[in-house]
Amino acid sequence: MVSETILDTLPSILNRSVQQHGANTALSDGFGHVDYETLDRWSNKAANALGELGVGKGDRVALVMGNCREFVFLWFGLAKIGAVHVAINARLKGDALLYQIRHCDPCCLVIDEEVLHSLEIEEREQLPKIPTLVRGSGSAEMSLGSVLENASDAEPKTQGVVASDALVIMYTSGTTGSPKGVVIPHFAYARAAQDLARVMALTERDCMYVCLPLYHGNPQVMGVMPTLTVGGQIALSTRFSASRFWEEVAAYRATTFTHIGSILGILLKQPPVEDEEINTLRLALGGASKPMVEEFSRRFSCEMLDGWGMIEVGCNTTVTPRVGVPPTGQHGFPRDCFEIRVVSQDDRPQPPGSVGEILVRPTMPNVMFQGYFNDPDRTLGKMKNLWFHTGDRGRMWDDGSVEFLGRDEDAVRRNGENISVEMIEGEIALIDGVSEVAVVGVPAELVGQELVACVVRDPNSSLSALDIARWTNDRLGHSLSPRYVRFMPSFPKTASEKVQRFKLRELGLEGALDCHATT
Repeated sequence: MVSETILDTLPSILNRSVQQHGANTALSDGFGHVDYETLDRWSNKAANALGELGVGKGDRVALVMGNCREFVFLWFGLAKIGAVHVAINARLKGDALLYQIRHCDPCCLVIDEEVLHSLEIEEREQLPKIPTLVRGSGSAEMSLGSVLENASDAEPKTQGVVASDALVIMYTSGTTGSPKGVVIPHFAYARAAQDLARVMALTERDCMYVCLPLYHGNPQVMGVMPTLTVGGQIALSTRFSASRFWEEVAAYRATTFTHIGSILGILLKQPPVEDEEINTLRLALGGASKPMVEEFSRRFSCEMLDGWGMIEVGCNTTVTPRVGVPPTGQHGFPRDCFEIRVVSQDDRPQPPGSVGEILVRPTMPNVMFQGYFNDPDRTLGKMKNLWFHTGDRGRMWDDGSVEFLGRDEDAVRRNGENISVEMIEGEIALIDGVSEVAVVGVPAELVGQELVACVVRDPNSSLSALDIARWTNDRLGHSLSPRYVRFMPSFPKTASEKVQRFKLRELGLEGALDCHATT
């Protein structure tokens, strides 16, 4: 179990794990196993290699990489010398990729060969003229592998890394504007690691399966950090694959994993197999609709911990406890380093059970973000009346637990009632033939707004709008059943694969089928 001692920086976390669990496997991937002592040596190599290139405390290094062991080496190596790793989505292309690389003003760039070569020649010429390390065997540029191999594995010289030092800049998805660079200090990661390791009851015998991309907060904060804090093992997959998921879980004998709702939905769509409930997983942590969580837990005999949060406020700001009285709100209680309230549009606290915007503030220093990089106006815009305004809708109950209901801009109000589209989407996602679903509201006379279920069907599916109407009527009742259904070949999305709901709303009723006309 995690020690009560506060591990306030990444170097101190790794140092403690090396001392206590040095011979344990820290990381496994398709290339083999890395124990804690080896992870420590390779992070030293990363620190010294980048130091030779002029990287020092406070400098930013942009990492544009998919899941690989080198990402972890660089992450901890940069932390040792007090530099900041900027996690950039390796699936970005063109102007979107160039914007984030230029915006963070890095002193060094580490990039996957395939990402670099996906840029047009004129786009590559727009990259900053800084030292660039390329991960890939066929690269003519400076090879990351060679640089790390030839670097010293001695303990790097540091200028003293402290809890308040910036650790990472992680970009938001940019669904409502240009992406923002969220600056996060060491202690935010360290405290989250402690809290989540405790609530998941992680030990050195646990193996955390990580298939989400490491440039996102979920696998970093909820997967890698809690596991390494207790001396457990990270099983690193290159990416999520429904066809490989259970095969890799079995191969690594993984006991835990973190997820987003779409992963559960995809896995639940796989045909049942004999004895599928007999597997090595004991627990999963993430956020998804209640129907999806309950079905996954029943089908695969896996305990499900739910939570809510965002990278600005600790990634997992709330979490359901494993023991004790179940919370009234689906997404659990605030971690004790945060205070939460739900307010009206004029920032007045709402009574228990009433819907409003979720606000957060810390109860101790350095547990949430330090601001948006080079963007003081948007930072101040979020910090009103001494609270961070999340833009998320939800409610708190008498027991202090939280229920997330969706983004403020996604709110739907019909017949005077606020409607949780997340719950409706969770139900529709369980229908055979549904590949993706997003529910939005469109203006309507008399009732204020009507619900439109936008659905991407599985190939060759004959699913009809009437099928969806009947399903939601039976499971949720008429008041929560979408009146309209729009079938689409795909959804408009951001580079981080988040659905751009505003574009779906802009379509209004274009191409939508009226279920009332067919019932």
